[in-house]
Amino acid sequence: MKTPKFDYNNTELYTSRYSKYGYCLFVMVDIENETFVFGQSNSTVVNLNRAEYRVMERMTQKQVRDLRDRYLKRGYTQLTTKDFI
Repeated sequence: MKTPKFDYNNTELYTSRYSKYGYCLFVMVDIENETFVFGQSNSTVVNLNRAEYRVMERMTQKQVRDLRDRYLKRGYTQLTTKDFI
């Protein structure tokens, strides 16, 4: 199996509004390597500030989850925390 790659230089970032608990959901997509990361901003090793393009902010959490599902249907690989450690 090929090791998935993730390059911050090619990333697009989509974030939800911040919740009352101080976190947001996000999808960060590496468009060249066809990989992405989905998670909460308060519990991830991914640095959201390193994203090359901030495409959309203040989406609803449902819109962020729907976006994640669309990338999965397109065949993108979802990375997890262990892929960054």
